[in-house]
Amino acid sequence: MKPIAYEIKRTLTSKFVIILIVVIVGLASLIAYESAKSEVPTNSASQDSIQMNVGYYVNGSTLHVVGLPVNNLGQPSVGIGGASVSYQYSGVTKNMTLNSPGYVNATFPISSFSQHTLNVSFSYKLFRGFTISYAISDNINFTAGYSGLNVSEVSDPSNGTINGMNIFFVGPNGTSAPSMSIYFYNETVSGKSTGTIHNETQIFYTANVSGFHDTNVFPTFNSTTYKYTTVRASINSSVAFAIPFNSPVYPSYGKEFGVLYNFSSNYHHITQSNLQSLIFSGVTSIITFLLAILAVFEGYLTYGKDRTSGVLESVIKRPVSRGTLIGSRFTANAVSIALAVVLSMLSANFFIHYYLHLYLTTSFDLYFIWSFVVEGLAFLALVYMFAHIVKSQGALLGSAIGLFVVFGLFWTTISTVVDVAFHITSGTSAYITNTIAFDYASPTGITSLFQILFEKSVGGIFGSGTPIHPSAYGVTPAFIVLAGLLWIAVPFGIALWLSTHRD
Repeated sequence: MKPIAYEIKRTLTSKFVIILIVVIVGLASLIAYESAKSEVPTNSASQDSIQMNVGYYVNGSTLHVVGLPVNNLGQPSVGIGGASVSYQYSGVTKNMTLNSPGYVNATFPISSFSQHTLNVSFSYKLFRGFTISYAISDNINFTAGYSGLNVSEVSDPSNGTINGMNIFFVGPNGTSAPSMSIYFYNETVSGKSTGTIHNETQIFYTANVSGFHDTNVFPTFNSTTYKYTTVRASINSSVAFAIPFNSPVYPSYGKEFGVLYNFSSNYHHITQSNLQSLIFSGVTSIITFLLAILAVFEGYLTYGKDRTSGVLESVIKRPVSRGTLIGSRFTANAVSIALAVVLSMLSANFFIHYYLHLYLTTSFDLYFIWSFVVEGLAFLALVYMFAHIVKSQGALLGSAIGLFVVFGLFWTTISTVVDVAFHITSGTSAYITNTIAFDYASPTGITSLFQILFEKSVGGIFGSGTPIHPSAYGVTPAFIVLAGLLWIAVPFGIALWLSTHRD
């Protein structure tokens, strides 16, 4: 086995490395999960939710029940094997198991047209193993003979914080929907009369649909229609934009007069900037802290300890050069650091997409991975360098811990002390310059510069600091990459030179 392959295997099977990678990825995943879930507004369907659309039609003395489970995106549910549906009507119960997505239909004999209640029970398991159960009931309208429209709220697949409507239709003898227009109204004042007839000036989106049993409508929103508004939709069944009770064309038994569906509260359109703030608000801080621990102690345990104890000397007596040995061990350590960062980024994207149906941009992902790999490799290179400067394990361990304490824990505090000592006020040009200078002067500062580049602000919390033009203060992609390369190349170059020329 080649030295580099052996060292990678040795590093990745180390208990310390395995535990730290699991901790880093686990905590990053937990924070991403909490952050993404917290961004789902209360008026948006939960990612975990599956709703049971139920309709019916009467044919002679037989009641036909039509059911379709859909997820929060208004799509036929997937991944719900073992879910169960129970229909109860006129003392008769029919239990069915859903082994695949699709319609769940049943028929019941009608013994009395005075029996109006259809009860439906539905249960399914979440991916975390919890069971969700709920029951609904529907009144059979024998006059109309079919259920017509059933409307529920769903999330937009492209952005889970924008809502739309899932429309389920069962017509006479199970026929699909006729042509209809669905109007979305913008109302900035709540408490409208349920009998209000809307005029066309309030309509901001119209959907024309026909020939469906199940369809989704996601209106186009802009800054004036999705924020702080109540949105209503109704069917155009006559000259006025309203539907009466028990319309023979569009029966709406039990629904609000004039309104097909009403969902209010504040729409919260998630942008890439919002997603990035989710990452900066939690994931980056925990990775910055733990990655420094991984790099510092990994460098000590896999290289520095052997170097200061003399074990390295016995290793290089075998046919392995000093340059090959230090290079292979550094590479192996780098692989473990990169693995921790990449897995953390993947987990963050998973939870963001799971709850918000969005992904971070590729450029953001690459900057994220680059900056944190650079941080880890910089700490690693510093430990390798000190391993060739100090003479004992104790001195090296103290130096490694010192690097972590100074750069990983107190560098921001040191920057603040300098601001106070020189009477530099927060938000001023001098404050911004000093903050950025300290970022360039620390391996952990590379991640801060990455945040400044994307949020275009300094100080504060999650973009709430002082707005700046990053390039005006030397924060550019080229300079950040150059600084990162120098933080890796200089200390490792010194370590390599000392390894091959002085030892």
